[in-house]
Amino acid sequence: MFNCGRHTRPISRNLHGQQLRKLLRILFIDDNDMPIVTALREQGYNVFHKRDVIAISELENEEYHLIFCDISGIASHISPDEGAGLIDIIKSQIKHPVVIAYSAFNYQPGTEHSRAIREVADDEIKKDSPLEKYIKTIIKWGEEYFSTERCINLLIEGSDLTDRELKKLIRRSDAEHKLKENPKIKSALRSASHLKTVVEVLIVIIALAP
Repeated sequence: MFNCGRHTRPISRNLHGQQLRKLLRILFIDDNDMPIVTALREQGYNVFHKRDVIAISELENEEYHLIFCDISGIASHISPDEGAGLIDIIKSQIKHPVVIAYSAFNYQPGTEHSRAIREVADDEIKKDSPLEKYIKTIIKWGEEYFSTERCINLLIEGSDLTDRELKKLIRRSDAEHKLKENPKIKSALRSASHLKTVVEVLIVIIALAP
């Protein structure tokens, strides 16, 4: 349980099941057709597919929480390292998405591909992995992304709220209303679209608290 102070209600650290599928936005970046995208949509996940990224603004202007990125054959307009370079740019410029590198190739130590995976990406997966492997990876990182602690940290980083101010809001009996109406949070939402879902997650987690 996550404690925010003397009168704090116990708050679950993670979203699960249908709530996670409803809020999580997943992007696949691959120049090929992706049957896994259709399979995940049929499981109820919000999955999007881009065949290429010409400018990093395409990702900055949209809200994606998990990004599966092919390590080759894409993003040549952005980086000579293609997908491997794009992963590096996402993690250094956008920062908040979880990026999972994947490819049909075996990873070899010492290559650009392995460098991207081991030094930059949050995780890796083989492109031909079964649906169950993708779902397991999505649940692992989705629950981590939307954990109470991470949501609080993202909101503090993206707004002028202090740790103490935010935790004080969360422990109020009218926390859901206060999170929506706080002027510092409303200002942050205008410049950081990903924080909208972070606030929604905190509201859901608070509502689920006993």
